[in-house]
Amino acid sequence: MHKCSNLLFFALILLGLISCANPGKDNSVRNETKDPLSSVMPPFEKLNVPYEEKMVASDAPSIVRFATGSSIEVPAGIFIDENNQRVTKPVQLLFREFHNAADIIASGIPMRVLDEHQKEDWMQTAGMFELLGYCEGKPVRIAPGENLKVNLASDVDGAFAFWYFNPEKGNWDNIGMSNAVPNPNFVAFDNESGSEELRPQPPAEPQAYDPSQPALNFDVNLEKLPELAKLKGVIWQYAGTDPEKDPVKHPWIFRHDWESAEIHPSPTANVYNLTLISQDSGNYNLPVRPSLSGKDLERARAQYAKMMEEYQQGLKLFKDKDLYNKQEMAFVRSLQVSGFGIHNCDVLYNLQNPIHVMADFDFGTAVPVNIKSMVTVYEIMGDGRTVVTYPFYRWEGLRISSTQRTKLVAVLPGNKLATFEWEDIKANLEYLKSSAENRFVFKMRVIDQPLKSVADLNQAIASAQ
Repeated sequence: MHKCSNLLFFALILLGLISCANPGKDNSVRNETKDPLSSVMPPFEKLNVPYEEKMVASDAPSIVRFATGSSIEVPAGIFIDENNQRVTKPVQLLFREFHNAADIIASGIPMRVLDEHQKEDWMQTAGMFELLGYCEGKPVRIAPGENLKVNLASDVDGAFAFWYFNPEKGNWDNIGMSNAVPNPNFVAFDNESGSEELRPQPPAEPQAYDPSQPALNFDVNLEKLPELAKLKGVIWQYAGTDPEKDPVKHPWIFRHDWESAEIHPSPTANVYNLTLISQDSGNYNLPVRPSLSGKDLERARAQYAKMMEEYQQGLKLFKDKDLYNKQEMAFVRSLQVSGFGIHNCDVLYNLQNPIHVMADFDFGTAVPVNIKSMVTVYEIMGDGRTVVTYPFYRWEGLRISSTQRTKLVAVLPGNKLATFEWEDIKANLEYLKSSAENRFVFKMRVIDQPLKSVADLNQAIASAQ
């Protein structure tokens, strides 16, 4: 009996080794939270689609706009905190868009969808976005029964389904339809005739506190000025040019019992109008500027440097009408959003004349054999709007169209890229058709220069004809 137990033990070990040694078939139970088919897993190091930050007042309706033509309409009072309490302070919205293969690959967002029978399909996007919300660094939510409206710019016309990526399921939920309408913000830019209303405005440079001038430390509500509300330690000081109105000559304003104080923007950058309100003596108005000191000033200057980079990029775009027209999109898809996260406007992609390939990939010396299993290959189709993800364990199940323009790219260690072009696929079509049972090795072209941005990735994909 003891001998039989030993034989059974070794048999079980052997079966385990056999199952682990077959990477071509997914027989093992996988942790779906770590699978690029069901989780957001950016494949690059420090290279991703960046978020654009917008501050909105929580107690007043807001509309924020983006360079692509997208916009977000935020009703008043819709945000709640982790304790289900209404948020009353300014909310930071983080928004980013995905419109092409480079955006999809860099983000690591899976484009696979499983139906109720676990049948697998892949999406062809007409535009995708991620929206997040924070208040003082803590996540907020959209209250139950409330919505905000995302007007997503798109360069694709027609009706597409509207999907939400459910991170708990690792799958997409179909939540309705989206129809394209002409983008009301679209303006065909002509830098010869000029469109000055579109010219980006430079950010206001933080001003250092002047100790020779008094601090106007009145109780001012900044919630309706979100660009200032996010600053810490603001000190108001006189910004006028008339020495007779300088508060230094009117010390009584510091002793007076003002009922309230209001502040409003002025036509001059970084200058605001301060109104001190009193029923007895009447209101008192003077121009002021926000100033900072110490660590608060250092943080504001660092933020200003980042904003100046964004402004310079926007100005360059403004001066190049071809770039501008490419950036601004012709259509908009309006979507009611009841929760933060990733949303997608898609149809399911129809792969025509598929060929089943038992694939392997040769990256030369760029990828040592012992880490080859870490490489993910992406199949790009559908005018660059469909991306099919092939982690190592799915390579032997590659499906490729014999008639639809397709290219393969692989993300390698060190932010490098390898490609196999459509011309290469057509040249090897007869071999590929017989590769369902016989392994076909794709000899990939490795781009030696590491990618530094999504723009670099987009250019590399576009260059792979």
